[in-house]
Amino acid sequence: MRLYTLLLASCVGLASAGASYAADDTTSNTVPTGPYVEANVGYSHVDSGFPDEASHQYGHIGGYAADTVKKGGIGYNLNAGYQFNQQLGLEAGITSYAPQDVEMKEFIGHGGGGSTTLAEASTNRAYMYDVAGKLTFPLSNKFDVFAKAGPAMMSRSLSYTSNSASVDYKERAVGVAYGVGMDYNFTQHIALTAQANGASPIFQSSSESEPNMPSVFLISTGLKYTF
Repeated sequence: MRLYTLLLASCVGLASAGASYAADDTTSNTVPTGPYVEANVGYSHVDSGFPDEASHQYGHIGGYAADTVKKGGIGYNLNAGYQFNQQLGLEAGITSYAPQDVEMKEFIGHGGGGSTTLAEASTNRAYMYDVAGKLTFPLSNKFDVFAKAGPAMMSRSLSYTSNSASVDYKERAVGVAYGVGMDYNFTQHIALTAQANGASPIFQSSSESEPNMPSVFLISTGLKYTF
């Protein structure tokens, strides 16, 4: 629910900012058209995908459940797209999320009795590749807001180490990517962009004994260049 709360708050904030700016600017509305690229950096959040103490009996890694999960950190995003007109665009992107460090516990019986910390499991960065339709709303000759959504391929690699074994495997999922954002166009070629983007898995390859591919979220700012 935290992921969707962040996205909703971002939508409300962007709408409020856009309405306030538009009220003070009566110049003609212009969105730069043509091919563009952009690079963004910001705070990323990755749900653990690991079972916790209360639910470990329904999913596990060799009898272990997650004790401590680092979920947030710096994330990066690169996009390339084409703005067909003032409203419609198409965009493809890749996003790299912050790595997770997970401390695991072994549980004796259900309910968490007799637990001991025996292992560490750490993942590298989760990645998301997406193609999204983009709907833009120009509010002034400098400022516009947008929303986008489309299919996503999500992946993550896990290195799992216990006292007696080390296992590496990958998780993959097909999901949906979605986001909202705003651009401030310094010129017809250069813009400052701020975005809130998320993705949630729908179909995934993980078995019942592995952690599920998590939902991911990135709040970022960056630069956009339109050719």
